[in-house]
Amino acid sequence: MENGFDLAAMQKRRDDALAQGENWTLTANELYFAWRLGEREFRSAIFEGSIRRDADFAKTDLSGIDLRWANLRGSSFHNANLEGAKFIGANLQFASLTRVNFQNADLRNADLWSADLRFADLRFANLEGANLGSANLRDADLRFTNVRGVDFARAKIKNARGAIGSIRTLGMSSDSDTLDAGINARGELIFWSEFQDAINATELRAEIAREYGDSAVGSFYLMATAMFEASFAERQRLADLRR
Repeated sequence: MENGFDLAAMQKRRDDALAQGENWTLTANELYFAWRLGEREFRSAIFEGSIRRDADFAKTDLSGIDLRWANLRGSSFHNANLEGAKFIGANLQFASLTRVNFQNADLRNADLWSADLRFADLRFANLEGANLGSANLRDADLRFTNVRGVDFARAKIKNARGAIGSIRTLGMSSDSDTLDAGINARGELIFWSEFQDAINATELRAEIAREYGDSAVGSFYLMATAMFEASFAERQRLADLRR
């Protein structure tokens, strides 16, 4: 027992609920102290209270947990299972979310500014209204994810799988230079390169014309732009069908 926390009692309450196929309630202190004592099974927990910042839940099974509006700034969930978890409105700024399983997770209006989401699995997740500004989404899997109204301003998106991502074309200045595409808070497709300000497709085409004219390099940029537009249109079509 630590600070009055009874791990065995919590485990029994959890096991009884899971055996019945039900959710169970977990307070902030219980989650924190249970993790410190080595517990890693928190499936289907409904969270109550606020977690202290900079908590470390790496490699933890938190599938189905309800952490809406929790303050998780700077926390680590590296390689954790968060499938089906609810992070509605949660503060995940600067959180370490590398290789996290976010499949079917609800991240609506979550603040993921500067979060590290490299190699995260976000398939079928709901990111509607989330802030992913300056987040690192390199090699993340965003297929079938609802990203309507997401702010990707200055996000690092390279080799991401999904309707947003990065394309490297011939003529770019360096191996790290890419044409990036995302969706702004108004649900519009936007583009940027490296850390320049985001612009829409019309502005991008005008910039390509000024910079490259009718050259081969310009045609490659235009082709990449068209690919992003087609992918974005298909994502919007599928989102409308699911409503």
